[in-house]
Amino acid sequence: GWAAARWVDQTFRNSEEGPPHWMHFNLDAALIGYTVLAALLTGVISGILPALRAGSQVNATLRDDSRAVAGGAFARISRGLVIGEVAISCVLLVAAGVMVRGMDQFENSDFGIRTGNLLTARIGLSEAKFPSAEAQLAVFDRLEQALRAEPGVIDAGIGTTLPGLIAESRRVLRDGAGPDDAQTVVYFGRIDDRFAATYELGLEEGRFFNSADDADSPAVALVDRTFADKLGGGESVLGRRFRLDPDNADAALVTIVGVIRKIQLDDLDDAVRPAVLRPLRQDPARFVSLAIRTQGDPLAFAPRFTEILREVEPDTPAYWVRSYDQVIREGTFGEFVLARLFLVFGGISLFLAGAGVYGVIAFNVRQRTREIGVRRALGAPAANVLRSLLGRGAWQIGLGLLLGLTMAWLFARALVSSLNGFDADNPAVYGAVIGILMLAALIAILVPARRALRVDPLVALRHE
Repeated sequence: GWAAARWVDQTFRNSEEGPPHWMHFNLDAALIGYTVLAALLTGVISGILPALRAGSQVNATLRDDSRAVAGGAFARISRGLVIGEVAISCVLLVAAGVMVRGMDQFENSDFGIRTGNLLTARIGLSEAKFPSAEAQLAVFDRLEQALRAEPGVIDAGIGTTLPGLIAESRRVLRDGAGPDDAQTVVYFGRIDDRFAATYELGLEEGRFFNSADDADSPAVALVDRTFADKLGGGESVLGRRFRLDPDNADAALVTIVGVIRKIQLDDLDDAVRPAVLRPLRQDPARFVSLAIRTQGDPLAFAPRFTEILREVEPDTPAYWVRSYDQVIREGTFGEFVLARLFLVFGGISLFLAGAGVYGVIAFNVRQRTREIGVRRALGAPAANVLRSLLGRGAWQIGLGLLLGLTMAWLFARALVSSLNGFDADNPAVYGAVIGILMLAALIAILVPARRALRVDPLVALRHE
C-alpha cells in the first residue's frame, strides 16, 4: 500500500492535472503510522468473529449439532455486513457520480469569456515608486502597447479581476432608494479599455469603455445580464444610476453605459451574483491581472512576456504566469480531487460489496449443499434452485440499496450545498448506481449458485 501510494503521489505531481504550485502533499511518518495502526486494528477486529465462530464449531462438533454451525449469530452478522457494504457503496458511488458530473459541467460551462489561447499574469506596482494614479496608469498603458505590438499577440487587457477566479465583493443601491431599501451584493472589478476585447465579452446593450472614460469624466459602469435582470425590473438599465458602496460617505454615483452577457467574476463554485465593472482610469489600482490572447500556445509566449515586462518596468516582477486553462484548473482543484477520491473509494466499495455478497451466498450454498442435492435428486429443476438462491440474496441487496439511496441523497445534498453548479438530484447518477450495484450483486450471486448446480446429487447427499 505504501509503495502504491508513493507511485500515485509521484504520478499525480507530474501530471497536467497535478496540484497547484502552492499546494503540497507529503507521505510523512505520522500518516504512515496512522495507516499501519488502522490496518492492524481492522485485522484484529475482523478476526474476532471468525475466531468466535471457530470456537462455536468446536463446541457444535463435540455436541454433534451441525445446525449450530450453519446458523446462529454469525450468519445474521454476515448478512448485516453485506447490507451495510451495499449501502456504503451506494453512498460513495452516488457521491462520485455527482462530483464527476459537476466537474464535467465546470469544464464545459460558459462563464462569460472565451478562455482559449489566453495567458495571464499578476503584477503589482510599488507605491513608493509610483505614488500617483497617473504614474500607475502610464506603466499599464506602456506595457499593454508593447504586448499588442508583438506579432504573436492578438490582444491584451488589464483588470483587477480574473473571471472565474478573482473578484471583489461590493454593495450597490439604486439612486433614489430609501433608507430601508435592501442593498445588493455584487462582484466587482476594474478594467481597462482592452479588457472586453481580450476576453471577448458579449455586449448586449450600450457600449464598452473607451479612453474618454477617465478621471475627469462622469463615473460609468458596465453591468452583466444578471444585474440587469435583478435590478432592472423588466426594463432596460441603460442610463440608470446606482451608488457603489452606499455606506461610504464618498460613495460614487455611477451611470450604467453598457450591459454584457452573464459573467461569473469570482470562483466558479461560488454563488452567481450580479457583476459590475468600472474603468481602471476612473478607479485605479496598483495590483492588476494581465490577459494576453495569443495566436498559438499561450505558455510558449510566457518567456517573451517576461522580457517585455523587464523592458517596460524592470523593477516589477510578474507572478502567477499561467494559461487560463491552468487558472480554471487550479481554481477548481478541490472539487477535482474530491471527484477523483470519491470515484476511487466508490470503486473499492463496489468491489467489497460484490465480494461480501459472493461470500455470504457461497457460505449459504455450502451450508445447503445437502438440501440442494435432495431437491435435485427429487427432480427439482435447476431454475427453481437458482431462483431460491437469488431470492435469498435479493432481499439483502434490496435493503442495502434502500438504505444506501436514502443516505446517498442526504449525503450528496450536504456535499454540494456549498458548491455552485453541482446537482445532487441527478436521476441519471442514481439510475447508473442502481444498475451497477445490481449487476455486481447478480454476478456475485450467480457464481456460487452455478457451482452448486454442478454438484453431483449423490455427492451432495453424502455431504456433511
